[in-house]
Amino acid sequence: MQTRCKSGREQGSKRADFRYLSFDEYFNSHLADLSIFLIGIGGFVEPYWYVIAFAIALLVTLLATPLTIRLANRFNAIDYPDGRRINEIPVPRLGGIAIFLGATISLGLIGLFLFDDGPRLDPDSTIDYRGVAVALFVIFVVGLVDDFRTTRVRYKLLGQIIAALIASLSGVLLSSITNPFDGTPIYLGFFAYPVTIIYLVAFANIINLIDGLDGLAAGIVTISVIALFVIAVGNDYLNVAMVSIAVAGACLGFLKYNFNPAKIFMGDSGALYLGFLMGLLSLFGAIRTPAIITLLVPIVIAGIPVLDTLTAIIRRIRTGTSIVEADTSHIHHRLLNIGYGQKTTVYILYVFTGILAIFALLLVGRGDLIRMLILGVLVIMIAALVFGLKLTEPILKHHFVKRPRRRRNWRGPSFKLPKTGKYDYSQIEAESSDVDEKLAAALTDALESADTTEGARKDTPRTDAD
Repeated sequence: MQTRCKSGREQGSKRADFRYLSFDEYFNSHLADLSIFLIGIGGFVEPYWYVIAFAIALLVTLLATPLTIRLANRFNAIDYPDGRRINEIPVPRLGGIAIFLGATISLGLIGLFLFDDGPRLDPDSTIDYRGVAVALFVIFVVGLVDDFRTTRVRYKLLGQIIAALIASLSGVLLSSITNPFDGTPIYLGFFAYPVTIIYLVAFANIINLIDGLDGLAAGIVTISVIALFVIAVGNDYLNVAMVSIAVAGACLGFLKYNFNPAKIFMGDSGALYLGFLMGLLSLFGAIRTPAIITLLVPIVIAGIPVLDTLTAIIRRIRTGTSIVEADTSHIHHRLLNIGYGQKTTVYILYVFTGILAIFALLLVGRGDLIRMLILGVLVIMIAALVFGLKLTEPILKHHFVKRPRRRRNWRGPSFKLPKTGKYDYSQIEAESSDVDEKLAAALTDALESADTTEGARKDTPRTDAD
């Protein structure tokens, strides 16, 4: 769909026509336009509109994040340090609000002012965009409620299933897949609904599980959606391209405050929203064609979160623990245990994500032989990562290089204060209680004996040996 500039007379006529619309007609018309933020824009798009969408999302997120920090502090939506979390100081966790606002406002404005008659996935699309908008809003609210007040896993999972069900009933449905042997489509029939729901719920949680270090999840999503943007533009999926570039802007704006040392976390509201949105983007391409490569490319791009989730499930099944129980055996935890710092670990996973994105780009538009070779290299690389870090096994000390143990200071507890703002004063009592009582008693006796001996020396007159 070509865009054109409207004259002032045409704009005035259009504004005059609105006076004769009923409230319901006016509301439904604008609701259809606002639903643009979840599926993007179909038709012809000038390249500079991508720049505008990116810039708006970036700017809105940069402005909204400090406000969400204040909001989190006011309502105590804070991640406090504990045995599982990496942060050493309390950190607000409502960053998902800023990401949601950045992406939504950017794509909403593009959808309202770029086209005359609303968004389109394609002319023959049967997707109810407003239903998908509701699904995205539901998944965001599910995470937001958990950020304000931690909810039980069953309730959170129920909310995710409801959001995925709404999306599937709205037409975002994985109705068929390609038979890899003869290329014919395999229609799923009624099973398309549970398969789609499981797929979307899984994608919603992969970003949540990888969100364990400052800037890790936001950076991985940024790299992933930029790769999706490149692929979408090259294959005329302009709707997917517009959403991807706006999400990239929102995530980059958030990274300014989320990178180490983080001032705010994205929380479940951001992680679930971004994961669910990436799942939707992958299904938009699969709806157009049943080719299995269309569905495989987004999974390869999000390979690090997908791999981390799958190995976590295998690991917890092997150890007999619940698959929803949190642990400290994720990929980033293992790199930290090897001895890498937080920033280095994040950079390593960024590089891996970038490599996977390049492989995904190479998969598009290649012959079957080239694709098989690329997939073979991918399998070898992933297997080396899994077995090298022993991702399917719980963390054991002999898996990694042992860190040198800090020698105990037998002179007594050390009360040296670390950097300003990172010290927990309850540590004084904890360190004081570690002093061995017997050692303290022995030191006291030794001091008393020394005082007695010194006093005896002073009382005894000095005599010369000569």
